[in-house]
Amino acid sequence: MAELLTTIAAEEALRRFRSAEDSLASGNDTAAESHYQAVLADPGLRPLALVRLGEIANRQGRAEDSADCHRRAFEAEPRLAARITPADHGCHGYVYQRPLEVELTHCPLCMQEGRPYRAFNLVTNIDFIPGFDPVRLWMRCEACEHLFASAYPVDLANLLAAGCPEHHRYVKADLLPSLAPIVGELRRKSPGDRWLEVGVGAGELTALALEFGFEVEGLDIRTAYAESVEERLGVSVQAVDFQDFEPGRTYDTLVMGDVLEHIALPTESIEKAARLLTDGGILWVSTPNYQSAFSRLVRDLDPMWRVCEHLNYFSSRSLRTLLERSGFDVEDYRVSSHYFGSMEVTARKVR
Repeated sequence: MAELLTTIAAEEALRRFRSAEDSLASGNDTAAESHYQAVLADPGLRPLALVRLGEIANRQGRAEDSADCHRRAFEAEPRLAARITPADHGCHGYVYQRPLEVELTHCPLCMQEGRPYRAFNLVTNIDFIPGFDPVRLWMRCEACEHLFASAYPVDLANLLAAGCPEHHRYVKADLLPSLAPIVGELRRKSPGDRWLEVGVGAGELTALALEFGFEVEGLDIRTAYAESVEERLGVSVQAVDFQDFEPGRTYDTLVMGDVLEHIALPTESIEKAARLLTDGGILWVSTPNYQSAFSRLVRDLDPMWRVCEHLNYFSSRSLRTLLERSGFDVEDYRVSSHYFGSMEVTARKVR
């Protein structure tokens, strides 16, 4: 995005910034953009103006311009988080540092080249983990309608294992009524009793699987989550990355609740799930769908855009294609009743 900077008095800069904020609030992005561009000449307001220009560029479909604005905002003020988050926010004290990353230009599902699609500042999300880049550029694969992050940290596994937001360890008992029908349906479809849960979280699905008579095992890359669920429920939960998990047995039902979007190479994980399932075994996947009714309605306000751990953002088409290519037959598709914008897919291993 080109800048034409001219000298501006502090009082005028503040007036233009307030006018820009008013225009933004009324939905007039064009007027707001003009004011913010003028404010860029003021060193104190420049970082905030760049954040707003990044948001406007994103809404206008200029993803690369958006990412550039957010990047320059952090470079202009490394402690930007303190100005755009509340004082009690977990990342209020975050200081910008760009991490070493693995860069992606091609879709991890079909290997076709992607194009810039959306860009967001992630530091305002309560789950942001320092070590991730706070500027996320999402790429879109036209071939399979899949979105993927343009880059992820080189030490991804260590960041995920160490990053254990305390609020995700609390049992959400209010989810049990909406999760119980899911487990009941899996009980009816499963060819046997052996259940493996990848990513146990706080253990709600694990507890329901026990109630429905499954022989339960679980795993979670986060040691704190694995140990908490194992102690609470008395089942075996290993603290291990799914790709490193070698159980020496197969399972009748394998569930991945809000896990697949966190995995850099989801094809490998689904293929491994197929190897761990018995013939006719059931795979259940819950994951955000960027083409969901919720996401279409709220657009850029969908919080899933800003979760740093989410490296893949599926559509129903891209998930179905991945499952079918990996030897599964999709038997059921549902809209999640507990997570806005997520889909729940049940598939059976057929080869």
